Amino acid sequence: MLFLKKIVRRAKKIRETSEIYSNFPELKIKHPIQKDVAHLEAAMKWLCLAQDETKVGGVSALYNLQKKKWGNAYRETTGYIIPTFINYSKISKNQDFEKRALEMGIWELNQQLSDGSFGEESKDGGMKRKIFNTGQVMLGMCFLYDYTKDNRYLSSAKKSAEWLVHNQEKNGSWENHTTKGARTYHSRVAWPLLEVYKRTGENKSKISAEKNLQWVLGQQMENDWFKNCSLGEENKPWTHLVAYTIRGLLESSNLNGSREIFDSAYKSAKRMLEEYNKRTSFKFNYLPGTFDENWKSKDKYSCLTGDMQMAIIWLKLFNITKEEPFKIGAQRIINQVKETQILKSAHKELVGGIAGSFPIEGDYASFTILNWATKFFADAIMLKMDPDISLPA
Repeated sequence: MLFLKKIVRRAKKIRETSEIYSNFPELKIKHPIQKDVAHLEAAMKWLCLAQDETKVGGVSALYNLQKKKWGNAYRETTGYIIPTFINYSKISKNQDFEKRALEMGIWELNQQLSDGSFGEESKDGGMKRKIFNTGQVMLGMCFLYDYTKDNRYLSSAKKSAEWLVHNQEKNGSWENHTTKGARTYHSRVAWPLLEVYKRTGENKSKISAEKNLQWVLGQQMENDWFKNCSLGEENKPWTHLVAYTIRGLLESSNLNGSREIFDSAYKSAKRMLEEYNKRTSFKFNYLPGTFDENWKSKDKYSCLTGDMQMAIIWLKLFNITKEEPFKIGAQRIINQVKETQILKSAHKELVGGIAGSFPIEGDYASFTILNWATKFFADAIMLKMDPDISLPA
């Protein structure tokens, strides 16, 4: 029966893929690589379109190619898109991007729940409080406080921090208000807690962050792979989630000066790079969408969000260690994702955006163009162009 269900699912996926390629043939081919500025400009214009479509100030989560429809404004990712817009406003010298970032900030302030949390809309129209989402919005709030000196943003981040501390388990993890219990990618929640501590000196935020980071370190195996990292099949986390874990550790180590935490991030990032470099001899030479506990993968698709997150991590590690393989790997993977970005199309929803998977039918966010994939793509290019640029989210 299980085998039959798999056949039915596969047949459905083939049919859906054929329909998508028929409607959007641009998705089926690789595109010429242009200069960084051209790809960056296209990505930022797509994010502007995604913001405009919501008409509320937040950024639409995605464009669904099957439904030919934009998603709702997404609190989690709008929060960490804010610094991307401010950075680009400086690079492009276009103040419209600063204006848009401030609109996102005001929208986020209005979305904060009375207990300090940020939520995620459920299918029934309700609101589910989320640990991870709250942390990501905090990154945007901390950045906007630094940028504007408007105390509303710091007050928001402090209130969120209090909610996170209140809901933390004794072992440092977060079990409740999560998608699948305690996860290692909550290191990206420890990070904003340390950002709040940096600005307020409130020790409870620092203690909470470091408790979580120690829990995350305890999930790292001897081969540098992380347990409790997946949202799908338990032992096959998307590279997107592994990268969240690594980035949270890396940024946290920068804030608290922990060599142990830095080494954890470094070892896992280096192992991912080693596995990526092995793919040069494969027919499908992209970074696969998932890795199992032995760093093995049979995937024939790449998670483009994870690709760009790893590019950022590798570039940051190159800037710290000066180890050339990190820079080479980042440049190569950025070029691969550039080949998937459509710069010319009659379908404006396609132009500049980055898909969930390559090919588009891959198992991560199939048949969608994502605001977070596009955000990390823009960040990776900006970091490649300027190693000194701040990427605070």
